[in-house]
Amino acid sequence: MITLLLALTAPLAIEMPDTTLRISRGTTIEVSSMTRPIVVRTGTGDQVRVVGANVEMSGRTLEIDVASPFGRGSGPITVTVPTWATVEVDAMNASITIEDAPERLTAETLNGRIEARGGRGTLSLSTMAGAISVKDFAGTRLTLDAVSGQISVDGATGTLTVESVSQGITLRNIRSSNVTAETTNGRVQWEGALDPRGRYTFGTHNGEILLLLPDAASARVRGSMFSGTFESDLPATTQGLAPSRRDREVSLGKEFTATLGKGEANVHVETFNGSIRIKRLGST
Repeated sequence: MITLLLALTAPLAIEMPDTTLRISRGTTIEVSSMTRPIVVRTGTGDQVRVVGANVEMSGRTLEIDVASPFGRGSGPITVTVPTWATVEVDAMNASITIEDAPERLTAETLNGRIEARGGRGTLSLSTMAGAISVKDFAGTRLTLDAVSGQISVDGATGTLTVESVSQGITLRNIRSSNVTAETTNGRVQWEGALDPRGRYTFGTHNGEILLLLPDAASARVRGSMFSGTFESDLPATTQGLAPSRRDREVSLGKEFTATLGKGEANVHVETFNGSIRIKRLGST
């Protein structure tokens, strides 16, 4: 009797499927999950390996969905794809991890964190509630969008477009000549060199803009602030500013210009309620 009761109350062991198949170029891989984490990584050749989810081919689309009925099971859905693949990831209440993203990847989650390391081509990440973290992206275009969550990028190339609503943005070691980073509430922080031919836009409504630049930085910084001060640890020639307390400067109007070095890079910074600061790279 006791043995029978234990058997009835013990959790059922659900075997997660493991599927490997070959796909042709031009196939779109769609991955979806309600609650289980998703991991996407690249492999070699033309094969796709899927662990923990059902697989179905529909025309030129490979559909990957949760394997266990009624959302049972807590392990991640792991998908290994070719480097040239096009992948679309959609999650409801689950985190997404991307390891060495393929040529084209789009990932969205309603409630969950997104982490990406490495990658090539184009990468687009979006979350309603959760942070986004990207490291060592070596592609041509990176697009990040978070409604409620911090965004951080450490190492990236290509065109960067970063938007947040309620949290800050931190960009480090970026090698790009085209960067836009804007948030409604929070700090926008840049750490690294500027491409002399680059165009950079940093904006926040409620928060400061902090640029940590090397001593040899060469940029023309066009700033706009309603309430706040401008401060630069690097030598800068300014227009549209007047002396303020503590050796800072305050805008006389809506806009000002600060020239560093030869004024090569084109930088636009804007904050409604916050200060704009330029500090030496490596300072705290």
